[in-house]
Parts: sequence; structure tokens; C-alpha cells
Amino acid sequence: MESRKQALEEERREHLEKRLQEETNRRQKLIDREVKLREKQRAQSRPLTRYLPVRKNDFDLRAHIESAGHSADTCFHLSLTEKICRGFLVKMGRKIKTWKKSWFVFDRNRRTLSYFSGKHRMVTVECQ
Repeated sequence: MESRKQALEEERREHLEKRLQEETNRRQKLIDREVKLREKQRAQSRPLTRYLPVRKNDFDLRAHIESAGHSADTCFHLSLTEKICRGFLVKMGRKIKTWKKSWFVFDRNRRTLSYFSGKHRMVTVECQ
């Protein structure tokens, strides 16, 4: 009687493990399908960034950014004029590949993109 009870318990446990494995596989397939669908949608959507080297002197940076779909008014940490954009951005570190919040300044008058990588260290890249 005891061995039969143990056998039934073992059979029940195996059945539950099999059902759990099947459910796990089914959910993983759903996740994979959703990820592929999102990647496909992302690949087909229009990016919000545009190629910027516009050499016109009357170029309005603020209007350009807003026409690309960004709302500068909702970013309280952003300072944006017709020629200069300043604010915090998140960038990946060079040596240690983690995301870091840095202060950036894009200046069309000087044609530079500057950011502070530490408390006092500023990196400047000249734009063509």
C-alpha cells in the first residue's frame, strides 16, 4: 500500500513537472514572438533623429528638434535655443560599459559637442 502511494505521488510529481515545463516553453515562445514583433515594428518605424549637418546660418535648432517629434518643453533639465542645446543625457562609458548621466552642450556657433565625463573633466568634439 505504501509503495503504491509513493508510486502515485512520484507519477503525480512527474506529471506536474512536465506540465510546468510545457507551460514554460509555451510562455517562452510567446515572449520570443513578441520580441520579434517589436523588433520588426521598430525597424519599420521612422527614427526620431535626423541627419544634422545643415550649414545654413538661419538654421533653428529648436524647431529642428521639435519637428523630429521631440517635446523640449517636457524636459525640465534641458536648455534649448536656436543655436545651443544643453542638458543631461545618458551615455555608455568607454572602459566600463555602463550607462552614465552626463551634462552635454551642443553649440552650433562654435560647432562643438562638449560633455563632462567626470566632475571637472570636459571632453569636446569638433563638429564638421
